[in-house]
Amino acid sequence: MLHEELEAGAELAFDLEDEGSRRGPSLYRYRPLTEEFIAHRWLRLRGLSSYHPAALALGAGAARLMRAHGLRGEEAEPALRAMLERLYDDATSFRFPEERFERVMAEVEQTLEQGVAPAMIVAALPGLALDADALELGAGLSIEHGRDVGAPPEAAWAEDGETPRAVVVLRFELDDGDELPLGEARTRFRGLVEGLRLYRAGAVTLPGIGFAREAEGRWQPLELEGAGAARGAPLLLTEGDAAPLSGFLEAVERSPRRPRVAWAIRRFDMGCSRPVEADALSDHLLALRALLDVEGESLPLRLAALCAEEGERRGLQRRLERAVELERALMGGGPDPGLRAGESPRALAAELEAHVRALLRDVLCGYLDADLGAVADDILLEVPEPQSGEIDARDLRVAQETSEIDALDPAEMEELDPEAFDPDEPDEDVQGVTPSADWQDFSAPV
Repeated sequence: MLHEELEAGAELAFDLEDEGSRRGPSLYRYRPLTEEFIAHRWLRLRGLSSYHPAALALGAGAARLMRAHGLRGEEAEPALRAMLERLYDDATSFRFPEERFERVMAEVEQTLEQGVAPAMIVAALPGLALDADALELGAGLSIEHGRDVGAPPEAAWAEDGETPRAVVVLRFELDDGDELPLGEARTRFRGLVEGLRLYRAGAVTLPGIGFAREAEGRWQPLELEGAGAARGAPLLLTEGDAAPLSGFLEAVERSPRRPRVAWAIRRFDMGCSRPVEADALSDHLLALRALLDVEGESLPLRLAALCAEEGERRGLQRRLERAVELERALMGGGPDPGLRAGESPRALAAELEAHVRALLRDVLCGYLDADLGAVADDILLEVPEPQSGEIDARDLRVAQETSEIDALDPAEMEELDPEAFDPDEPDEDVQGVTPSADWQDFSAPV
Protein backbone atom coordinates (compact mmCIF):
# COMPACT_ATOMS: atom_id res chain seq x y z
CA MET A 1 0.00 0.00 0.00
CA LEU A 2 2.81 2.43 0.90
CA HIS A 3 4.65 1.57 -2.32
CA GLU A 4 1.51 2.21 -4.36
CA GLU A 5 1.13 5.59 -2.62
CA LEU A 6 4.59 6.62 -3.85
CA GLU A 7 3.88 5.27 -7.34
CA ALA A 8 0.67 7.32 -7.42
CA GLY A 9 2.63 10.54 -6.82
CA ALA A 10 2.78 10.91 -3.01
CA GLU A 11 5.91 12.72 -1.89
CA LEU A 12 8.38 11.38 0.66
CA ALA A 13 9.85 14.36 2.51
CA PHE A 14 13.54 14.63 3.37
CA ASP A 15 15.45 16.42 6.09
CA LEU A 16 18.87 17.94 5.47
CA GLU A 17 21.33 17.03 8.25
CA ASP A 18 24.86 18.39 8.74
CA GLU A 19 27.15 15.52 9.75
CA GLY A 20 30.36 17.53 9.51
CA SER A 21 32.43 18.65 12.49
CA ARG A 22 33.02 22.22 13.59
CA ARG A 23 36.65 22.03 12.55
CA GLY A 24 36.12 20.26 9.24
CA PRO A 25 33.97 20.91 6.18
CA SER A 26 30.20 20.59 6.30
CA LEU A 27 28.94 17.17 5.23
CA TYR A 28 25.24 17.16 4.46
CA ARG A 29 22.99 14.11 4.28
CA TYR A 30 19.40 13.81 3.14
CA ARG A 31 17.41 11.74 5.63
CA PRO A 32 14.06 10.41 4.40
CA LEU A 33 11.22 11.11 6.83
CA THR A 34 9.62 7.68 6.56
CA GLU A 35 8.09 7.86 10.04
CA GLU A 36 6.05 10.91 9.02
CA PHE A 37 4.98 9.22 5.79
CA ILE A 38 3.75 6.16 7.73
CA ALA A 39 2.07 8.30 10.41
CA HIS A 40 -0.02 10.20 7.84
CA ARG A 41 -1.32 6.91 6.44
CA TRP A 42 -1.71 4.90 9.62
CA LEU A 43 -5.52 4.95 9.62
CA ARG A 44 -5.48 3.30 6.19
CA LEU A 45 -2.85 0.79 7.34
CA ARG A 46 -4.83 -0.33 10.38
CA GLY A 47 -7.85 -0.80 8.10
CA LEU A 48 -6.09 -3.51 6.12
CA SER A 49 -7.42 -7.05 6.51
CA SER A 50 -4.01 -8.20 7.80
CA TYR A 51 -3.95 -5.75 10.71
CA HIS A 52 -6.06 -7.64 13.27
CA PRO A 53 -4.39 -11.04 12.70
CA ALA A 54 -1.01 -9.35 13.12
CA ALA A 55 -2.14 -7.72 16.37
CA LEU A 56 -3.42 -11.04 17.71
CA ALA A 57 -0.17 -12.77 16.75
CA LEU A 58 1.91 -10.21 18.62
CA GLY A 59 -0.32 -10.46 21.70
CA ALA A 60 1.49 -10.20 25.04
CA GLY A 61 4.80 -9.51 23.33
CA ALA A 62 3.67 -5.97 22.52
CA ALA A 63 4.77 -4.58 25.89
CA ARG A 64 8.31 -6.00 25.59
CA LEU A 65 8.61 -4.85 21.99
CA MET A 66 7.44 -1.37 22.91
CA ARG A 67 10.03 -1.15 25.68
CA ALA A 68 12.75 -2.30 23.28
CA HIS A 69 11.87 0.74 21.16
CA GLY A 70 11.95 3.02 24.18
CA LEU A 71 8.17 3.37 24.28
CA ARG A 72 5.58 2.65 26.93
CA GLY A 73 2.38 0.73 26.67
CA GLU A 74 1.04 -2.78 26.18
CA GLU A 75 -1.16 -2.38 23.10
CA ALA A 76 -0.30 -4.10 19.85
CA GLU A 77 -1.04 -1.11 17.60
CA PRO A 78 1.92 1.12 18.58
CA ALA A 79 4.17 -1.97 18.70
CA LEU A 80 3.25 -2.91 15.11
CA ARG A 81 3.79 0.65 14.00
CA ALA A 82 7.23 0.68 15.67
CA MET A 83 8.12 -2.53 13.78
CA LEU A 84 7.06 -0.96 10.50
CA GLU A 85 9.04 2.21 11.17
CA ARG A 86 12.09 0.10 12.01
CA LEU A 87 11.65 -1.88 8.79
CA TYR A 88 11.71 1.23 6.59
CA ASP A 89 14.07 3.38 8.66
CA ASP A 90 16.16 5.56 6.29
CA ALA A 91 14.62 3.85 3.24
CA THR A 92 13.82 5.86 0.13
CA SER A 93 11.44 3.26 -1.26
CA PHE A 94 8.65 1.15 0.18
CA ARG A 95 9.36 -1.98 -1.85
CA PHE A 96 9.49 -5.01 0.40
CA PRO A 97 13.08 -5.20 1.80
CA GLU A 98 13.87 -8.92 2.10
CA GLU A 99 17.24 -8.60 3.89
CA ARG A 100 16.11 -5.89 6.24
CA PHE A 101 12.94 -7.81 7.04
CA GLU A 102 14.97 -10.85 8.10
CA ARG A 103 17.19 -8.66 10.31
CA VAL A 104 14.28 -6.82 11.94
CA MET A 105 12.36 -10.05 12.57
CA ALA A 106 15.47 -11.60 14.14
CA GLU A 107 15.63 -8.64 16.54
CA VAL A 108 11.92 -8.98 17.32
CA GLU A 109 12.16 -12.72 17.99
CA GLN A 110 15.22 -12.24 20.20
CA THR A 111 13.38 -9.58 22.18
CA LEU A 112 10.25 -11.69 22.61
CA GLU A 113 12.08 -14.91 23.49
CA GLN A 114 14.26 -13.42 26.20
CA GLY A 115 12.81 -13.85 29.66
CA VAL A 116 15.17 -11.18 30.97
CA ALA A 117 16.38 -8.38 28.70
CA PRO A 118 19.71 -6.57 29.22
CA ALA A 119 19.45 -2.80 29.34
CA MET A 120 21.64 0.20 30.07
CA ILE A 121 21.44 3.90 30.80
CA VAL A 122 24.37 6.12 29.81
CA ALA A 123 25.33 9.76 30.19
CA ALA A 124 28.33 11.76 29.03
CA LEU A 125 30.97 12.94 31.50
CA PRO A 126 32.36 16.16 30.02
CA GLY A 127 35.61 17.20 31.65
CA LEU A 128 36.73 13.63 32.43
CA ALA A 129 39.68 12.05 30.60
CA LEU A 130 39.72 8.24 30.81
CA ASP A 131 43.11 6.61 30.20
CA ALA A 132 41.85 3.05 30.64
CA ASP A 133 39.51 0.67 28.87
CA ALA A 134 36.93 0.94 31.65
CA LEU A 135 36.63 1.49 35.41
CA GLU A 136 34.18 -0.82 37.17
CA LEU A 137 32.64 0.87 40.22
CA GLY A 138 30.34 -1.92 41.41
CA ALA A 139 26.60 -2.67 41.34
CA GLY A 140 26.43 -2.29 37.55
CA LEU A 141 28.01 1.16 37.47
CA SER A 142 31.09 1.87 35.34
CA ILE A 143 32.97 4.58 33.48
CA GLU A 144 33.73 3.66 29.87
CA HIS A 145 34.44 5.18 26.47
CA GLY A 146 31.21 6.19 24.80
CA ARG A 147 32.20 4.78 21.42
CA ASP A 148 32.92 1.35 22.98
CA VAL A 149 29.40 0.96 24.39
CA GLY A 150 27.70 2.22 21.24
CA ALA A 151 26.37 5.33 22.97
CA PRO A 152 24.55 7.86 20.76
CA PRO A 153 26.78 10.57 19.23
CA GLU A 154 25.46 13.22 21.63
CA ALA A 155 27.01 11.29 24.52
CA ALA A 156 29.97 9.58 22.84
CA TRP A 157 31.53 12.66 21.23
CA ALA A 158 32.22 16.23 22.28
CA GLU A 159 30.55 19.16 20.56
CA ASP A 160 33.33 19.41 17.98
CA GLY A 161 32.38 15.94 16.73
CA GLU A 162 35.99 14.75 16.91
CA THR A 163 36.89 14.41 20.59
CA PRO A 164 35.72 11.13 22.17
CA ARG A 165 34.06 11.29 25.57
CA ALA A 166 33.91 9.07 28.59
CA VAL A 167 30.44 8.05 29.74
CA VAL A 168 28.96 6.68 32.93
CA VAL A 169 27.06 3.44 32.34
CA LEU A 170 24.45 1.72 34.52
CA ARG A 171 23.76 -1.86 33.38
CA PHE A 172 20.81 -3.91 34.62
CA GLU A 173 18.31 -6.54 33.51
CA LEU A 174 14.61 -6.13 32.98
CA ASP A 175 12.02 -8.83 33.44
CA ASP A 176 8.51 -8.70 32.02
CA GLY A 177 6.66 -5.71 33.41
CA ASP A 178 9.76 -4.05 34.87
CA GLU A 179 10.25 -0.34 34.42
CA LEU A 180 13.55 1.36 33.67
CA PRO A 181 15.23 2.41 36.96
CA LEU A 182 15.39 6.06 35.98
CA GLY A 183 15.31 7.32 39.57
CA GLU A 184 18.23 5.10 40.53
CA ALA A 185 20.21 6.21 37.49
CA ARG A 186 19.67 9.90 38.24
CA THR A 187 20.72 9.47 41.87
CA ARG A 188 23.78 7.35 41.15
CA PHE A 189 25.01 9.46 38.22
CA ARG A 190 24.75 12.67 40.24
CA GLY A 191 26.37 11.00 43.25
CA LEU A 192 29.24 9.80 41.05
CA VAL A 193 30.03 13.32 39.84
CA GLU A 194 29.86 14.64 43.41
CA GLY A 195 32.25 11.88 44.50
CA LEU A 196 34.65 12.51 41.60
CA ARG A 197 34.88 16.18 42.54
CA LEU A 198 35.78 15.20 46.08
CA TYR A 199 38.21 12.54 44.86
CA ARG A 200 40.36 14.87 42.74
CA ALA A 201 40.34 18.36 41.24
CA GLY A 202 39.05 18.50 37.68
CA ALA A 203 36.40 19.79 35.33
CA VAL A 204 34.11 16.75 35.40
CA THR A 205 30.40 17.46 35.16
CA LEU A 206 27.13 15.88 34.05
CA PRO A 207 24.79 17.13 31.32
CA GLY A 208 21.06 17.36 31.84
CA ILE A 209 20.28 14.54 29.42
CA GLY A 210 21.08 10.83 29.30
CA PHE A 211 20.05 7.89 27.11
CA ALA A 212 18.47 4.51 27.80
CA ARG A 213 18.28 1.37 25.68
CA GLU A 214 16.88 -2.12 26.17
CA ALA A 215 18.66 -4.97 24.37
CA GLU A 216 19.42 -3.75 20.83
CA GLY A 217 16.57 -1.27 20.72
CA ARG A 218 16.78 2.43 20.03
CA TRP A 219 18.41 4.89 22.37
CA GLN A 220 15.80 7.02 24.09
CA PRO A 221 16.64 10.36 25.75
CA LEU A 222 15.86 10.91 29.42
CA GLU A 223 16.17 13.87 31.75
CA LEU A 224 18.94 13.97 34.36
CA GLU A 225 19.96 16.34 37.13
CA GLY A 226 22.78 18.32 35.52
CA ALA A 227 25.90 19.30 37.42
CA GLY A 228 26.73 22.74 36.02
CA ALA A 229 29.78 23.86 34.09
CA ALA A 230 32.97 21.95 33.29
CA ARG A 231 35.60 24.35 34.63
CA GLY A 232 39.37 23.99 34.49
CA ALA A 233 41.56 21.11 33.36
CA PRO A 234 40.03 17.65 32.78
CA LEU A 235 39.98 15.15 35.62
CA LEU A 236 42.26 12.30 34.54
CA LEU A 237 41.50 8.73 35.58
CA THR A 238 43.80 5.82 34.78
CA GLU A 239 43.72 2.06 35.33
CA GLY A 240 45.41 2.62 38.68
CA ASP A 241 42.40 4.62 39.91
CA ALA A 242 40.00 1.66 39.66
CA ALA A 243 40.46 0.29 43.19
CA PRO A 244 41.15 3.62 45.02
CA LEU A 245 38.19 5.37 43.39
CA SER A 246 35.82 2.48 44.05
CA GLY A 247 36.91 2.33 47.69
CA PHE A 248 36.63 6.08 48.10
CA LEU A 249 33.12 6.23 46.64
CA GLU A 250 32.07 3.37 48.91
CA ALA A 251 33.50 5.16 51.97
CA VAL A 252 31.70 8.37 51.02
CA GLU A 253 28.42 6.49 50.63
CA ARG A 254 28.81 4.72 54.00
CA SER A 255 29.88 7.81 55.90
CA PRO A 256 27.18 9.20 58.21
CA ARG A 257 26.20 12.63 56.94
CA ARG A 258 25.99 15.05 59.81
CA PRO A 259 23.89 18.10 58.88
CA ARG A 260 26.86 20.50 58.74
CA VAL A 261 28.97 18.11 56.68
CA ALA A 262 26.12 17.37 54.27
CA TRP A 263 25.46 21.09 53.85
CA ALA A 264 29.17 21.76 53.27
CA ILE A 265 29.30 19.05 50.58
CA ARG A 266 26.39 20.66 48.77
CA ARG A 267 28.06 24.08 48.88
CA PHE A 268 31.36 22.60 47.70
CA ASP A 269 29.60 20.86 44.82
CA MET A 270 27.87 24.11 43.88
CA GLY A 271 31.25 25.84 43.85
CA CYS A 272 32.65 23.20 41.48
CA SER A 273 29.67 23.82 39.18
CA ARG A 274 30.34 27.55 38.76
CA PRO A 275 31.69 28.56 35.33
CA VAL A 276 34.09 31.11 36.89
CA GLU A 277 36.43 30.47 39.85
CA ALA A 278 35.68 33.80 41.49
CA ASP A 279 31.97 32.93 41.56
CA ALA A 280 32.83 29.79 43.52
CA LEU A 281 34.65 31.72 46.23
CA SER A 282 31.57 32.33 48.38
CA ASP A 283 30.44 28.71 48.04
CA HIS A 284 33.73 27.39 49.39
CA LEU A 285 33.87 29.98 52.16
CA LEU A 286 30.36 29.01 53.22
CA ALA A 287 31.41 25.35 53.21
CA LEU A 288 34.36 26.22 55.48
CA ARG A 289 32.17 28.22 57.86
CA ALA A 290 29.85 25.23 58.18
CA LEU A 291 32.66 22.72 58.68
CA LEU A 292 34.60 24.82 61.20
CA ASP A 293 31.47 26.15 62.89
CA VAL A 294 32.85 29.68 63.07
CA GLU A 295 32.83 33.05 61.32
CA GLY A 296 34.90 36.21 61.46
CA GLU A 297 38.56 36.37 62.41
CA SER A 298 38.58 32.88 63.92
CA LEU A 299 37.87 31.21 60.57
CA PRO A 300 41.39 31.74 59.10
CA LEU A 301 42.88 30.72 62.45
CA ARG A 302 41.11 27.38 62.58
CA LEU A 303 41.74 26.59 58.92
CA ALA A 304 45.45 27.30 59.34
CA ALA A 305 45.58 24.93 62.30
CA LEU A 306 44.01 22.10 60.26
CA CYS A 307 45.64 22.59 56.87
CA ALA A 308 49.17 23.85 57.58
CA GLU A 309 52.18 22.86 59.63
CA GLU A 310 53.04 24.96 62.63
CA GLY A 311 55.63 27.06 60.83
CA GLU A 312 53.37 27.75 57.83
CA ARG A 313 50.13 28.66 59.57
CA ARG A 314 50.59 32.41 59.44
CA GLY A 315 50.90 32.33 55.64
CA LEU A 316 47.76 30.26 55.19
CA GLN A 317 45.91 32.45 57.66
CA ARG A 318 46.75 35.51 55.58
CA ARG A 319 45.70 33.74 52.35
CA LEU A 320 42.26 33.03 53.76
CA GLU A 321 41.98 36.61 55.00
CA ARG A 322 42.71 37.71 51.43
CA ALA A 323 39.99 35.37 50.17
CA VAL A 324 37.48 37.00 52.52
CA GLU A 325 38.60 40.45 51.31
CA LEU A 326 38.15 39.34 47.70
CA GLU A 327 34.67 38.04 48.45
CA ARG A 328 33.69 41.41 49.93
CA ALA A 329 35.04 43.16 46.84
CA LEU A 330 33.02 40.89 44.57
CA MET A 331 29.91 41.59 46.61
CA GLY A 332 30.48 45.29 46.03
CA GLY A 333 30.68 44.77 42.30
CA GLY A 334 34.05 46.45 41.90
CA PRO A 335 37.71 45.50 41.61
CA ASP A 336 39.51 44.17 44.65
CA PRO A 337 41.31 47.18 46.16
CA GLY A 338 43.68 44.92 48.08
CA LEU A 339 44.81 42.87 45.06
CA ARG A 340 48.58 42.84 44.96
CA ALA A 341 50.74 42.79 41.87
CA GLY A 342 51.08 39.27 40.49
CA GLU A 343 48.34 37.87 42.74
CA SER A 344 45.71 35.82 40.93
CA PRO A 345 42.13 35.62 42.22
CA ARG A 346 41.84 32.38 40.25
CA ALA A 347 44.75 30.84 42.13
CA LEU A 348 43.31 32.04 45.43
CA ALA A 349 39.93 30.45 44.67
CA ALA A 350 41.58 27.21 43.53
CA GLU A 351 43.64 27.06 46.72
CA LEU A 352 40.53 27.52 48.84
CA GLU A 353 38.74 24.77 46.90
CA ALA A 354 41.65 22.41 47.56
CA HIS A 355 41.47 23.02 51.32
CA VAL A 356 37.72 22.37 51.41
CA ARG A 357 38.19 19.18 49.39
CA ALA A 358 40.95 17.97 51.73
CA LEU A 359 38.85 18.56 54.86
CA LEU A 360 35.76 16.90 53.41
CA ARG A 361 37.76 13.88 52.25
CA ASP A 362 39.31 13.41 55.68
CA VAL A 363 35.96 13.69 57.44
CA LEU A 364 34.15 11.35 55.05
CA CYS A 365 36.92 8.75 55.20
CA GLY A 366 37.04 8.91 59.00
CA TYR A 367 40.50 10.46 59.35
CA LEU A 368 39.13 13.54 61.13
CA ASP A 369 36.25 14.00 63.52
CA ALA A 370 33.30 15.85 62.00
CA ASP A 371 33.58 18.48 64.75
CA LEU A 372 36.45 20.22 62.96
CA GLY A 373 36.12 23.36 65.06
CA ALA A 374 37.00 21.46 68.23
CA VAL A 375 39.81 19.61 66.44
CA ALA A 376 41.30 22.91 65.28
CA ASP A 377 41.10 24.41 68.78
CA ASP A 378 42.83 21.38 70.26
CA ILE A 379 45.65 21.71 67.72
CA LEU A 380 46.09 25.39 68.50
CA LEU A 381 46.18 24.75 72.23
CA GLU A 382 49.03 22.28 71.81
CA VAL A 383 51.40 25.13 70.82
CA PRO A 384 53.74 25.54 73.86
CA GLU A 385 54.50 29.23 73.49
CA PRO A 386 53.86 31.84 70.78
CA GLN A 387 56.91 32.31 68.60
CA SER A 388 57.75 35.29 66.44
CA GLY A 389 55.44 35.35 63.44
CA GLU A 390 53.27 32.50 64.75
CA ILE A 391 49.61 32.42 65.71
CA ASP A 392 48.64 33.40 69.25
CA ALA A 393 46.28 30.59 70.22
CA ARG A 394 43.23 31.22 72.35
CA ASP A 395 40.57 28.78 73.42
CA LEU A 396 37.48 30.04 71.58
CA ARG A 397 35.22 27.75 73.60
CA VAL A 398 35.63 29.85 76.76
CA ALA A 399 35.49 33.27 75.15
CA GLN A 400 32.04 33.84 76.57
CA GLU A 401 33.31 33.58 80.18
CA THR A 402 35.87 36.40 79.79
CA SER A 403 33.75 38.63 77.56
CA GLU A 404 31.44 39.51 80.45
CA ILE A 405 34.40 40.90 82.45
CA ASP A 406 35.77 42.82 79.50
CA ALA A 407 32.39 44.47 79.00
CA LEU A 408 32.36 46.13 82.47
CA ASP A 409 33.09 49.84 82.64
CA PRO A 410 35.64 51.29 85.15
CA ALA A 411 32.92 52.30 87.64
CA GLU A 412 31.63 48.77 87.83
CA MET A 413 35.16 47.42 88.18
CA GLU A 414 35.71 49.51 91.31
CA GLU A 415 32.74 47.83 93.00
CA LEU A 416 34.24 44.39 92.48
CA ASP A 417 36.54 42.69 94.95
CA PRO A 418 40.05 43.35 93.58
CA GLU A 419 41.38 40.17 95.23
CA ALA A 420 39.07 38.12 93.01
CA PHE A 421 41.08 39.29 89.99
CA ASP A 422 44.62 39.12 91.37
CA PRO A 423 46.72 38.03 88.37
CA ASP A 424 49.48 36.77 90.67
CA GLU A 425 47.23 34.09 92.19
CA PRO A 426 46.64 31.07 89.94
CA ASP A 427 43.22 29.48 89.79
CA GLU A 428 42.92 26.70 92.36
CA ASP A 429 41.06 24.56 89.83
CA VAL A 430 44.04 24.46 87.46
CA GLN A 431 46.03 21.36 88.29
CA GLY A 432 49.63 20.78 87.23
CA VAL A 433 50.11 24.23 85.66
CA THR A 434 53.22 26.20 86.60
CA PRO A 435 52.76 30.01 86.44
CA SER A 436 55.22 31.73 84.11
CA ALA A 437 56.31 35.25 83.34
CA ASP A 438 54.20 35.42 80.18
CA TRP A 439 51.03 34.15 81.89
CA GLN A 440 49.22 37.39 80.97
CA ASP A 441 50.06 37.24 77.26
CA PHE A 442 49.37 33.62 76.47
CA SER A 443 45.97 32.20 77.26
CA ALA A 444 46.53 28.52 76.46
CA PRO A 445 46.44 27.25 80.13
CA VAL A 446 42.69 27.49 80.79
